[in-house]
Amino acid sequence: LKALLPECFDTSAYDSIESLLEEKVQDKNPRIRYSAVLGLGNLGARESIEVLSKASKKENDSVILSAIRSTIELLKR
Repeated sequence: LKALLPECFDTSAYDSIESLLEEKVQDKNPRIRYSAVLGLGNLGARESIEVLSKASKKENDSVILSAIRSTIELLKR
């Protein structure tokens, strides 16, 4: 998504949202982690693939792990 914005647009809000979601991928609450993973996918945050990969190694919830894997695949396209 960020790549589609014309250069004249300020992307700092996008970067702030992306950073916040990356933090929330590590939250204690599984619903917040799940929502953060989906949010990164919806943003098309390719820069977050590494964060998601690291999170997948620590994640114990099978639903969230599946969401992480799906999001990584989506972002790699």
